[in-house]
Amino acid sequence: MRTSIVITCAFLALSLLQTETHANDDGLIHGMSPAAKVVEPGYSPDAERVDVTVYRRRPPEARATNVPPDILSLRQRDPEVFARQLSAYLTDGVQDPFLRIKTLHDWITLNIEYDVDALFLDHYYPSQHFRDVLTRGTAVCSGYANLLHALVSHTDIPSYVIPGYGRGYQSSALQPVVPHEPNHEWNAVHIDGVWYLVDSTWNAGGLAGDRFEHRYSTAYLFLEPEHMIFTHFPINASHQLLANPVSAQSFAALPLYRGAFFSHGFRPFEGLTENASVDNEFTIEFPVPEDEVVLRALLIDTNGVPHEYRTIARTNDGKGRLQALFPRAGQWVVRLIALDSGAEQGEWMADLSVVSQTGTPNEFPQLYLPFYRDNIELIAPEHGPLHYGDEVTIELRMPGYHDVFVGGRNSGTWLDRVDSTDIFRATLTVSESDDVWVSGRRSPELDFEGILGFRVVSE
Repeated sequence: MRTSIVITCAFLALSLLQTETHANDDGLIHGMSPAAKVVEPGYSPDAERVDVTVYRRRPPEARATNVPPDILSLRQRDPEVFARQLSAYLTDGVQDPFLRIKTLHDWITLNIEYDVDALFLDHYYPSQHFRDVLTRGTAVCSGYANLLHALVSHTDIPSYVIPGYGRGYQSSALQPVVPHEPNHEWNAVHIDGVWYLVDSTWNAGGLAGDRFEHRYSTAYLFLEPEHMIFTHFPINASHQLLANPVSAQSFAALPLYRGAFFSHGFRPFEGLTENASVDNEFTIEFPVPEDEVVLRALLIDTNGVPHEYRTIARTNDGKGRLQALFPRAGQWVVRLIALDSGAEQGEWMADLSVVSQTGTPNEFPQLYLPFYRDNIELIAPEHGPLHYGDEVTIELRMPGYHDVFVGGRNSGTWLDRVDSTDIFRATLTVSESDDVWVSGRRSPELDFEGILGFRVVSE
């Protein structure tokens, strides 16, 4: 029996498709915190930004998970006092302003759930005042932004709530939207003369079906303005914090690079524009960060249906290569996914919109988790499907593997190691009308795992 390992990305960043309504009776919404003594967010040409990578790589701060019971007891009884004491506890003695903001951000993302009922109820949102958010424990994006704004207001760090448009839930690279009305809110904080952007909503988790599931992230914590603009478009152009603000039309045409793309150290692919036009094959090569990430790709049609056997992603020696083969002419999305080591689920990093002028019958094999996890490289054949009766050479680079086998339902053969390298090779006649599979194991004591599978066609 063949076992297919299906790798999916179940967590979608959340934003609303309608304009959110919210309370602003305390003057904190769409404005500065009481600590503010500077103008509203904008580009500062002389400001020196801090490398914030170290903060995004930290796990949740311990204080955010260990608030004393006497403070927690105030949350329902007196949320305003609770907010003040919570902010004081989380930031007391923390000299680093970035860590102060991160700790406040961490408590919110770990303790406030996204209000899925409000998301699916047409145009109805309960009060998003920070007091009500604390009492309910749920919020939409404005509630997340208001709460962070309120907690930061008890520090000496100026903050601001930014309304705008977010390319989140239900956004598609196939149907770019020119922003006209706001559907999202996030924060800016002013540290040492520089504004930094924070989206605690999208860092709290996402949808798993019709329910919210917490998934702590720092992908949108202090994300650089030149990277935030791929998903966040403020109403006020100065809030982009860019020397040359992007227009609404230009924003809609940008490739959909998500926060996770930048968190993993990637940078926008050079020369790639939205709706890149190709014949029937898309190939892009790019540098891979020093901490190499395991990549997977999906090809998705205009109906949102993924197509198997059509993409392959490789990383080796600091370089990445992404390929897609298009079965027919038309517009497609090539989705790039990052896999944690040993994980079957991935993190959605980017959607690239590509227009194919023609189609090709060529395809790649079905690739399973060990192929990505163990950085295996398919050397030959470059494309499938395999044809019944043909003689074919199967060759792979499989670092650390001891035994490799290729075959179908009723027959097969061992792949031979080439000299003392990590390359395994075998030549066989395709005598099966069923698919041909490659499996391997790292030692004789371990079970075989499926690596990849080629479809076999008879014509």
